[in-house]
Amino acid sequence: MPNKLEELWNLLPERYQSIYGFEDSYEGKRPSRDRLEIIRRVVKDLRALKGRRLKILDIGASQGYFSLGLALDGNYVTAIDDNFDNVSFVQGLADYYSIQDKLDCQNLDINDFIKSNSQEYDLVLCFSVLHHEYWKNGTESTKQVIDYLRRTCDAGIFELALRDEPLYWGASLPTSPLDDFLDYRYIDQIATVDNHLSASRRPIFLASDKYISSNQKLTAINDGLIPPHPFVDEKHRRRRAFLIDGHLMKFEFPSSSANQFWELENEYEFISKASDEIRNGLNLPKVMDFSKTEFVTRLVRTFIPGKRIDQVLNEVNSKQIESAILIHLKLWAKYGLYPNDLRPWNLIVQDDANVSYIDYGRSSEFCNDANDLDCLFSLLTLLVYIRRADSQRFTIALEEVVFNLLDLESTDIDVKWNEALFDKLIANELNLLKLLKRSEILKLESHTVEAYALTQERDALTQERDALTQERDALTQERDALTQERDALTQSLTSILNSASWRLTKPYRSIKLKLLLSLRGRKSN
Repeated sequence: MPNKLEELWNLLPERYQSIYGFEDSYEGKRPSRDRLEIIRRVVKDLRALKGRRLKILDIGASQGYFSLGLALDGNYVTAIDDNFDNVSFVQGLADYYSIQDKLDCQNLDINDFIKSNSQEYDLVLCFSVLHHEYWKNGTESTKQVIDYLRRTCDAGIFELALRDEPLYWGASLPTSPLDDFLDYRYIDQIATVDNHLSASRRPIFLASDKYISSNQKLTAINDGLIPPHPFVDEKHRRRRAFLIDGHLMKFEFPSSSANQFWELENEYEFISKASDEIRNGLNLPKVMDFSKTEFVTRLVRTFIPGKRIDQVLNEVNSKQIESAILIHLKLWAKYGLYPNDLRPWNLIVQDDANVSYIDYGRSSEFCNDANDLDCLFSLLTLLVYIRRADSQRFTIALEEVVFNLLDLESTDIDVKWNEALFDKLIANELNLLKLLKRSEILKLESHTVEAYALTQERDALTQERDALTQERDALTQERDALTQERDALTQSLTSILNSASWRLTKPYRSIKLKLLLSLRGRKSN
């Protein structure tokens, strides 16, 4: 290695990375060759998609191992680091390899870079950097950095430290490393690597709003992200579903604060263990791929086409849907299985008007609800939803009519459907709904009266405020007039005191004052 680089190497406060091209002679604390190969696989796919060399941002470049390798591959790299000696060393390497036109190294921390940057990038590298940001500037500042990178970089590769690492910054990190990355459309764990500070193995994630990895290759997401159903809740922020190349890709990002994130693994096991007879009878999909880490569960399976029930209520006769649902559920009962999550968004109507259950996250050979009656309540709730498109207001007690509607103990799994009782049930529900709506109207009217009284009080206070404002303005004008008068008198007095006549008559005024004082003294005696 040239003497100049040797000198720069000796000035480094921490030799964290090896020197690119001189790994055998100048080894850093942490091997980087394996991680560079992970990055290169992503870069290769991204270059193929874009048909050109990439613009890459390397945050916390350290000794520039990744930056040098990618720049020598022909990409344009901006490397930033907050340590001056690191930057000098990387610049020296750029000179040595004659790639100054491909590698721009700047002595900035991430926040200063954000303030000055006006460019967008194809890829950002952020390897073992963000835990320092969490510790120095807190969670909100770090989330803003992550959001900035999401908006300005088409994709990002992030190596993230973990909260359980026994270092001073550990307690400042989120419970799950992905907690602050959930605004990304696509996130997946692409590797796990050792680190030099602890026994913990750190995850490496690929995140993007534009691209997704499918069949070991990057592809554009486009319209592949399946939007959540209308009844989505907060836990679905930790779930994703994509339709890519005719396959359904589903992701879960578990959190230690939630226990619902076993469903994707259960779906994989349920489908995989099903016999051919069950798979064909229930129209189950085929599993293409499955993986699970501590932070990401990923399932790829065939896609079952169709429309959710809530999307076709205005297109298909409701009784036809009811019949198709019951026929489909009879098959589940025939095989001794339970869907366990009967909801409008988990059932689809296909082109042939048949119904298929499509979410197997809770499906099993036993009922997850308290008992069979609760399972039946779920079914009746679903059917009431179909009749009046409202699954959120199921209020009537059903014990007295349940077994008149369906016979769960029938040996031939036949369904006894009592249309009159069901219609009565629906009528009662509709009456209750009307009462609830009337109650809401009365509440609204009460709120309106209260709001009117508050409005009157506000108007009175406004008038009082306006009167006080006018009084204040009048006093201000009076004060200004007195101030002007005082200034005029002061000016006149100053003019008199500075006049020649005032100075010439000063001795006479003094004699006059003494005479007056003398006369007053005599009178007092």
